[in-house]
Amino acid sequence: MPFPRNEQAPVRLSGINAGYDGATVLHDLDLVVEAGERVVLLGPNGAGKTTLFRCILGLVRPTSGTVGLFGRDPSAESTRRDLLLRVGTSLEAPGLPAQTRPLEYLEHFARLCGLPRPLDAARQALRLWELPEDVDAQLMSLGQRQRLQVARSLLHVPRLAMLDEPAANLDPSAQEAFWSLLDRWQEATGSTLVVSTHHLEEAYRHGPRWVLLGGGRILAEGSPRNILAAVRASRRLRLAVSIEGRRLESILHLRDTRIEVLGDRDRTDSEWRILAPTGNFDQATILKTLVDGGLPVVSYGEDGTTLEESYRCLLGSRPPEKVARLAIDTASPDIVPPSLLVAVSSAARLHFAGLSRERRMLVPLFFLVALLTFSVLFALPGELPSPDAYLPLLALAALLPAGLSGGIAADLVAGERERRSLETFLCAPASPAALVLGRSLAIVAPGLALSFASIAVTWIALASRSLAPSLGATSCLAAAFAPGAIALAVATGAWVSTRSRTVRAAAQLSALVTIPLVVLAQATPALTPPSWSPGTGWLASGAALALSSSPLLWSLKRRLSPRALLR
Repeated sequence: MPFPRNEQAPVRLSGINAGYDGATVLHDLDLVVEAGERVVLLGPNGAGKTTLFRCILGLVRPTSGTVGLFGRDPSAESTRRDLLLRVGTSLEAPGLPAQTRPLEYLEHFARLCGLPRPLDAARQALRLWELPEDVDAQLMSLGQRQRLQVARSLLHVPRLAMLDEPAANLDPSAQEAFWSLLDRWQEATGSTLVVSTHHLEEAYRHGPRWVLLGGGRILAEGSPRNILAAVRASRRLRLAVSIEGRRLESILHLRDTRIEVLGDRDRTDSEWRILAPTGNFDQATILKTLVDGGLPVVSYGEDGTTLEESYRCLLGSRPPEKVARLAIDTASPDIVPPSLLVAVSSAARLHFAGLSRERRMLVPLFFLVALLTFSVLFALPGELPSPDAYLPLLALAALLPAGLSGGIAADLVAGERERRSLETFLCAPASPAALVLGRSLAIVAPGLALSFASIAVTWIALASRSLAPSLGATSCLAAAFAPGAIALAVATGAWVSTRSRTVRAAAQLSALVTIPLVVLAQATPALTPPSWSPGTGWLASGAALALSSSPLLWSLKRRLSPRALLR
């Protein structure tokens, strides 16, 4: 059932001034988008379109003025998640996680949106937008990836959809099919659409209301016809005979000296371009003036350049194929934000599915385990006083996956930023901390499993030479030191990730955590009091690692807010 059109205005901005680091981008901006409307946002690069989207979504808090998203402040943490359930966003052609399948990607967001049958909803959306289910999303064409982002945005049938360049990278036939589907989707749901585009013809055909931004201000607002009617614009004139440009200009100047004949007016031709000072309002008078002047007019009307000329004037400068079958199952408006458990588990599932396909990352780890095993079997002396003296070697084996785990964790936020998908991540109706926690668990679990496997292989190699430490001490090391080391590596990687602009920089910094871990692994026996058993010393080392993670996790929690991450 379509949403009611008489509900509170989805977007209401009043006196907005907003920007970054003291530089104002939006100036005294007022805008109201009513329920069920479609608004097309136009403007050159740097006009403030992205900042306007961010203000509406609560990602940027204005320095003055008020923002109302369904009558509430979108930047307030207490209401943000509930509001985002009503909004679908696709901003700035975001990237996709590596090794992700379209079905997994949409199912993940369906879970975050609280849909009752997430897998069915994902499959329906893929069919609707004619997208494959089980291919690497990175291998899809640019047009397919763009449609996938639109499918994600509209998956939960939002009351307000905010789409940035939704038909970018589509060929002309695919663009028409896309807009036809979007038209019928909006008609079926009654949702509100705010769409930005740089394609003027597309905006003219599919935008009943324009908002033209320039320099952070609204330069024009209303229907395209009304806006363009009063804009200085040219028309093409064709005559049955040739005429000198200066004579044509003198005839037109009898009516209005502001009317211009474009081009070389000293030439004689039958085709001319005439520039009217107030666009469509002058055209009938110009045509009458030409006829009254005795000129045999063959045609007088627009050509393909007129729309672009009008657009430039507004900014202050001059110069169907097969359509997908529509089958929309409108979501219930009572859906609620996902619980912490649902958000964490969904993020963990999506991230783990991608990691399970990145098997090449395991090659260096297998090489290191093989090298350590070879050293144990053929190069390790056997004169140490007790087998428990070989526990640091097992600790070293436990640390082998730590660097890999920290490197992967370095992608958690820096990767979203580098793939231009950070805002999609932040606009999901779930806490960013919950999503990072879920992804971290997807790294900790296999990292810990690999750590246990490394310990087991090394212990077996030692046992083959009758040098294996006691099972009790080994169990303490595996139960405390290994989890503590992996957890610290992942926490460090995630913490660095929130402060780095690129994944490479974050990975390089997070790799440094392995140095103090190796030092601790070798120093633990010396730091263990003589009255303690060897296993107790490794339990204490694990506890020390857990305590070391605490300040990182606390700082990370405070850092995982939209405004902090977008700085």
